[in-house]
Amino acid sequence: MGRPPKIQAEHEAMLLEIVESDPTATIEEVRLELFRRCNVKVHDRTLASTLKRLGIERMPSHEVVTIEKAETDVPRYGYTDAHRRQTPDARRQTPEQTYPSCLIDAEWELVKDIFENEGGRGSPPRISR
Repeated sequence: MGRPPKIQAEHEAMLLEIVESDPTATIEEVRLELFRRCNVKVHDRTLASTLKRLGIERMPSHEVVTIEKAETDVPRYGYTDAHRRQTPDARRQTPEQTYPSCLIDAEWELVKDIFENEGGRGSPPRISR
């Protein structure tokens, strides 16, 4: 005999109603809605096999939902004006285009002793040449 099925005939009717109201719902969403409406807690696999037995074929959402892209008149290639420098002097960029680690003069005064050595570059020689 075995255990009686958790999803009874009245639950199957509610299950059909849930799936008809939202055909793109996932198994998880259908399961949660069945629990909310009927207070029946079932496993996803049980729900999937019941839906299959009822003749409802579950499909991946990318097969059910199609997204149509609008046709554009002009194809876009490469850079736009947003990528180009905005100042007349091609060597300089506007402040919002500068590298985020650039320092202003006041900040440079605070850290320049780390980068500028009065005796030249690098550590002093240990062996005389």
